[in-house]
Amino acid sequence: MSGITLDYETADRITLLTLKEALNDVNSFIQKIEERNIPEHLASDYTYHIALKKSLEGVIDYYGGFD
Repeated sequence: MSGITLDYETADRITLLTLKEALNDVNSFIQKIEERNIPEHLASDYTYHIALKKSLEGVIDYYGGFD
């Protein structure tokens, strides 16, 4: 296996972009559920995604991603 070397700034940018993409996916899921009545079996998924959204926003904000 050949090693790939990334400087810290590049690794941070890749991580931040990945986190933002995950946040977009979570927001999309939440929006789809909010547009309809939430079926009972999706209620726990909705609660999980709301908590995940808050966590992702916290990490992205910490790394300066909302500038």
